[in-house]
Amino acid sequence: MTDLRPDLADDEIDLRELFAVLWHGKWLIFSLCCVALLLASVYLHSAERKYTVSMILKPVIEDSTGPNLAGLGGLASLAGVSLPQSASGDFATF
Repeated sequence: MTDLRPDLADDEIDLRELFAVLWHGKWLIFSLCCVALLLASVYLHSAERKYTVSMILKPVIEDSTGPNLAGLGGLASLAGVSLPQSASGDFATF
């Protein structure tokens, strides 16, 4: 397999040649970067500044339908009794 096709054998990138081409066009690259920076600066200084803030407030609802017996739920489940679960509290509301 020593006979490679000529188009596949020359499938390498010569980095020195690439950097030489880039170095040759350094002034074009530098000027285009400066123009882009200048245009972006002009746009940012002339753009209208808009700031929006939205907030949704929800009152804390206290559930006073019955006693909170959640601490005794494990003991009651051993006896086969189902106690109501109360979900009152700031953490559950939010």
